[in-house]
Amino acid sequence: MNEVCKKIHVVIADDHPLFIKGVESLLETAGHIVLVDKVPDGDSLLHCVASVSQVDVVVLDLSMPGPPSEELIDALLAHNASMGLIALTMHANEHLALRLLKRGLSGYVLKDAAFDDLLHAIECVVSGEVFVSSGLVQEIKLLENDAQTVYLTTQEGRVLKEVSQGLSNKEVAQRLDISERTVRFHLGNCCEKLGAQSRTEAVTVARARRLI
Repeated sequence: MNEVCKKIHVVIADDHPLFIKGVESLLETAGHIVLVDKVPDGDSLLHCVASVSQVDVVVLDLSMPGPPSEELIDALLAHNASMGLIALTMHANEHLALRLLKRGLSGYVLKDAAFDDLLHAIECVVSGEVFVSSGLVQEIKLLENDAQTVYLTTQEGRVLKEVSQGLSNKEVAQRLDISERTVRFHLGNCCEKLGAQSRTEAVTVARARRLI
């Protein structure tokens, strides 16, 4: 890209300082990319994008402290629907990637491919395209063509994950600070989506489909 290219304003959100340092060095190799800020968690990210005058792309870790990924994506896009969001993550999970892309994520970059993919991902996202690391492209295409693909909401996934650890509904409710009635509601939804007849079967099916 030449000298006259438009500047791209980027914010990085990740709670691993050494990794951020490496990404920062990578971005510096592209003269047209401006690192606006780097933050360690989701709450700081929301505050940052609300207070900075221009952010074109946010590069965010899916495992950092703060709001769950889906809630964070919703909040960021509610603030600025034109902002590109790129997940930079260790999770090579095509189910998660497709769910978040459908939610509004613009790119899904695996951390082990970050120094090969990230600059290109940023360019793609700014151009209105979607970027996915090559290691997941084929898997996502297969999922998109699979009529049986199931998506669990963030809270459904949390409830089922707690159940998978052998917790009772009461214990799950206490752990997640919700009512037992809400736990039963989410488990009912999980069973319906997964075609399961019990909470145990729902956990088994979810594990087989790599949903939890």
